[in-house]
Amino acid sequence: MKAFKLIIVLLFAYTAVFAQSKNAQTVMNNYAAFGKGDIAAILATLSPDCVWSHPGNPDIVPFAGTFTGPDAIGNKFFGVIPAAIQILEFSPKIVGEEGNTVITSVFIKGKGVATGKEFENTAEMRWSFNDAGMVTSYKVNVDTAALESALSSK
Repeated sequence: MKAFKLIIVLLFAYTAVFAQSKNAQTVMNNYAAFGKGDIAAILATLSPDCVWSHPGNPDIVPFAGTFTGPDAIGNKFFGVIPAAIQILEFSPKIVGEEGNTVITSVFIKGKGVATGKEFENTAEMRWSFNDAGMVTSYKVNVDTAALESALSSK
């Protein structure tokens, strides 16, 4: 876990220098907070009606689905991740911005807690912001087959 935190902190420090907009800085700060386990810091950047979407079969991936509002996102997304997966590497980088949307590419390596099976994915994560700089939506685009396989006992 210490290596995971170090990777996040180093990537954050490197990328933050190049992140131009306040929104991009918020995204990178949220990734750094995730690496430190500071979920409250992430939730504080979300609008009250933020819509958070992660793909996958919720019968296999317990944090898959669409959640609205910081409480649901904190409990039903972030609250279940530690029991489902152990993240071994999480390497984000800013790909670009389109208006109030920040697009990142994130390499993720982890393993299922219950199965011990490893997975690797590169996900596109899209963070949209309102004019006040609050996150209004977060959407992950990724092929979930490797993740679902790692979480499945079959």
